[in-house]
Amino acid sequence: MDKGFRIDTVCAEAGIKIHRPPFIEKRQPLSEANARRNVEIACARVHVERVMQRLKVFKVLQSKIAWSMTQFLDEIFIVIAGLVNLSAPIFADDKFLNYKKVTMKK
Repeated sequence: MDKGFRIDTVCAEAGIKIHRPPFIEKRQPLSEANARRNVEIACARVHVERVMQRLKVFKVLQSKIAWSMTQFLDEIFIVIAGLVNLSAPIFADDKFLNYKKVTMKK
């Protein structure tokens, strides 16, 4: 379950793997492996949040859209997402998906 939506079966049927941070149960500290996984997911979330911010700056997504235009929303969003994907990278190549450099402090 993710923020109240039961998406496990929908994602599984679509062949999508969900990566979630590990949960702390009964106030037990995370194992080192789970702590590392938590850091990796947090690094990826930063990237996702920055991309979402770039999507939000387009004026067309900030204003009310006429009911007659709703049929074009998918196409509008695809064009905006394409423009964001073609813009300058969020992170340099040596920063993104470079989790091997992530070390845990002891």
